[in-house]
Amino acid sequence: MKHDEWIGGMVSEGLDALEAYHSEHDSLATARYLAMASALGIAVSGGSDFHGDPLHGPSHPGAATLPRDAYEKLVRYARKALDAEG
Repeated sequence: MKHDEWIGGMVSEGLDALEAYHSEHDSLATARYLAMASALGIAVSGGSDFHGDPLHGPSHPGAATLPRDAYEKLVRYARKALDAEG
């Protein structure tokens, strides 16, 4: 969204993961979002942002992948959240 300054407020409202791995992120953006997620104590996610139409750019499924360790952490985080909901 190009408004990193909004992320802290979103976390306060319940945001629990930040898409650090994205098909449009360069290595600097990925590093910035990884650091931000770590500092805010939230998980990271990733995706190609594929919508199947040309309005959303040329990405395709698998254009961005989530490293295995980040994926496993995201799964643990999701399970913990589900357990907390009862």
